[in-house]
Amino acid sequence: MKNTLAAFYLICFFVLPGTVAAKTAVLFSADAAGTSNPFNTSGGAKTELSSENLSTAQKGWFKISFSEKKYSLAYFNVKRSDFDYFDQVNKKSEKEVINLTAPENVWTGYEQLKFEYLNPSNIEITVRVWLIDFPALAAKGISNELSASILLSETKEPEYLQMCETPLKLKPGKGTASIDLRKELITLDKNRAMDLSDIRAVVFKGDQKTQTVLIENLRLESSSEEAGKFPAAKFTVICKACKKESHDAAAPICAFCGADKKIIAVEPEKNKGSASVFPDINATIGPRNGGGGIKVAAAEKGLNLSHYDFGFWENRALLDFKLSGKLLDEFSKIKKAELRLYAKNPGKPFFPVFKVYAISEKNNVQESTLTWLTQPPVEELVFVSGVYPGTERWLNFDITDYIAKKIKAKKSRVIFEIRGGNNFSTYLEPHPLGHYAVFISKYDAQKEKQPYLYIEK
Repeated sequence: MKNTLAAFYLICFFVLPGTVAAKTAVLFSADAAGTSNPFNTSGGAKTELSSENLSTAQKGWFKISFSEKKYSLAYFNVKRSDFDYFDQVNKKSEKEVINLTAPENVWTGYEQLKFEYLNPSNIEITVRVWLIDFPALAAKGISNELSASILLSETKEPEYLQMCETPLKLKPGKGTASIDLRKELITLDKNRAMDLSDIRAVVFKGDQKTQTVLIENLRLESSSEEAGKFPAAKFTVICKACKKESHDAAAPICAFCGADKKIIAVEPEKNKGSASVFPDINATIGPRNGGGGIKVAAAEKGLNLSHYDFGFWENRALLDFKLSGKLLDEFSKIKKAELRLYAKNPGKPFFPVFKVYAISEKNNVQESTLTWLTQPPVEELVFVSGVYPGTERWLNFDITDYIAKKIKAKKSRVIFEIRGGNNFSTYLEPHPLGHYAVFISKYDAQKEKQPYLYIEK
């Protein structure tokens, strides 16, 4: 993680004439808003959908008036990309997996966040832009409501400094402001990079002065049509009943429609010529200690995960493996690679859907300093499971393509994060029937059941 001022304070620049984006995603515009105003405010800020006939204004703008208060803000909640979690559950209109295959609000691959501005004063002004992602919200122990989150930013507690701040200097008159999303966006506490796979809010913050700016057409732009798609391994398993795709041929139940595939999981085999690599690090990270305690907890040495996709009830499991030079040489071509974990009985009828993400080996993950607030952003989705009944069992996650790619590139380190996902077919209020899992870890006495990376040539 780059921890320099250059990476922290991103540069505002102006679009060159003739620049054309291959893909644009509009977050809000005056034309689309009609008579509605997408902003919430705090600290004396005011917003209105304005059609002032200022000398350089040609159409309606969102007018933001900041006060001299330190936290004078106007913030915009980014619409979630699929459907509202509880609304979909309550409607029960169709059997779709909830948050199964990728995070929401994917900004990955977009190169610029842009907006048009109109500075009606005769002097240059500074407006600060915050981006807030899901880990930031979970760290504050709240749901998708941002008002409490933003008001609490006045505290000096580190868990309330989980937004990226970019100062933008706006010259008098009209212009186009831009934030470069290709650079690493560091949170205000400088502990982690922003997770562009799940952005929840854009905030415009005043510079502790009474000032006005008009903005319009907040958008994401990229030169690639692939922007906004979280990198994921090709899905290889198709459910015969619903035709939905996953990576899990062994799971006895389809996570999408609940169809019974009648497959019985067996003990994993170790063939001659294979290698077993045990993790240097296996740890659990969660937003808060004890289900919403006051302080963010240090990583636990066990391997637990739970999932509600809001507030403090999400634990993630992280594993870090070192691949020796000898292994990289001897396994230049492989037949199979699996991440193997032994899951205890969760006390629930089912396990959650398991999602395995890869993390860039460039991240400096240290178990002694790992917390929710220092977790690195995920880079790629490499495995999505089906649903398993809640009995003790080995789980074998096929990650052959990913490991083959890393071995070919002579990468000596692979890091994975496992998250749980709720699915429609096992949901029952007030708690899902499958939302929790505990794996045997390297620190448990049952060494024969500790997690490992299995590679077969």
